[in-house]
Amino acid sequence: MQTMKWIEMVRLGPTPERSSTFDNDKVLSMSDELRRALYSSSASVDMEFSPPDLIGTSEIFTMEHREKLCSVLPARAQGYMWSLAFSTSQHGFSLASMYRKMQRVDSPVLLVIQDTDNNVFGALTSCALRPSEHFYGTGESLLFSFQRVDEPRSRVPSDKSDGAKDKDDLDEKKDENKDEKEETVAAFKTKFKYWGWTGDNMYFIRGSNDNISIGAGDGKFGIWLDGDLYLGRTQRCTTYGNEPLTTREDFIVKIMECWTFI
Repeated sequence: MQTMKWIEMVRLGPTPERSSTFDNDKVLSMSDELRRALYSSSASVDMEFSPPDLIGTSEIFTMEHREKLCSVLPARAQGYMWSLAFSTSQHGFSLASMYRKMQRVDSPVLLVIQDTDNNVFGALTSCALRPSEHFYGTGESLLFSFQRVDEPRSRVPSDKSDGAKDKDDLDEKKDENKDEKEETVAAFKTKFKYWGWTGDNMYFIRGSNDNISIGAGDGKFGIWLDGDLYLGRTQRCTTYGNEPLTTREDFIVKIMECWTFI
């Protein structure tokens, strides 16, 4: 009987406590792989396009924006929460302030801009934005734009008679005009477009204290911003082979946000 018991112990191997610890180590080491697997192309459509939680509040992104962008994120950004690192509303219109907020960032950066014409566009960069005498970054980057493709809906005329307008009628008319403006902005449909690296050059990012550019070639820039994050320009550039990202080549920044992945 003792011989049989000794043989059985040898066959069973490690004690249950040791086995449990080993299994836990395996689970912890595979957590990143599991997270990325959930967002891989083999995952279901619902999982693939479900945006992660936001750490911070966006004044630009809608759910549609986030869903579209999730579908083109590189592997290093898939499955991670989006954390707001910089916002012009919170930290001011200053390129120097943005650089300071990027000092400890160790992930790709999603830069999104809304201009005064309410166009939404931006770039995904492979690393934090910083001043440099030379271009930096990798091909794990892209430009994107949500382009308008439809005219605003027309409002149904009011059934009010053409009688004299008292103060209440005038106040109501003002409210209608305000609602009409808000509805006009929201009524535009958009088409999502993005442009990845063409491989023709490596002019991904270059920043100074006075300006920053993303994508370049032949004296043109995919996105160019001044030191006050106020004036900007977008053009066709060799790095990404993109179209201009807005309805106007020169634009004025209304809001700008930078999101990181943690």
